[in-house]
Amino acid sequence: AQSRSTSTRPKAPASRTKAPAKKQPPAVLRGAAAVGRGVSGAVGGGVRRIGHGAKEVSPEVRRDGLAITLIIAAILIAAREWWGLSSWAGTAIHWVVAGTVGVLAVAMPIALVAFAIRLFRAPGEEDANHRITLGALVLVLTIDGLLQINAGRPTPQDGLEGIQDAGGILGYLVGTPLGWALTAPLAVVVRVLLALLGV
Repeated sequence: AQSRSTSTRPKAPASRTKAPAKKQPPAVLRGAAAVGRGVSGAVGGGVRRIGHGAKEVSPEVRRDGLAITLIIAAILIAAREWWGLSSWAGTAIHWVVAGTVGVLAVAMPIALVAFAIRLFRAPGEEDANHRITLGALVLVLTIDGLLQINAGRPTPQDGLEGIQDAGGILGYLVGTPLGWALTAPLAVVVRVLLALLGV
């Protein structure tokens, strides 16, 4: 019987396909993002050092960038609604904000700053933050609905200024159907009860 000799050949190494390198944004954008993170972290740290209970916020749950965004929005809205910024930017801001919430646009900077402080100090309390957001939304809808009814229920067909001087498009969507379905005093009572529900 002849012995069979088995020859072992080295296996060729498997060809490895290199993953395409991840494209990075330009250096200017990376630098601006780094500066933004630094500024938001510094401002957030300063806010958390005021008072007690907010110094030990974990970096993993911080929302400093979103809070800074809200403060910037508050400054821009205040520049138009409080100090009458008359440039094209001011006109655009008023068109969007007052067109949405009506005369409540005057109070939007205060509300945005309050939300920003809440995000700086208690970003990890998500359940409480969601309840606060929902309650604030119900309150805004209620006040806008009351403003819409009190202003005689203007419509977009009457012009944007009438909507802006009342409850905005939110007030139109909420207050007009109630004003049609109920008498004005009864609609006001319903809106007030909804506001108490949202508080």
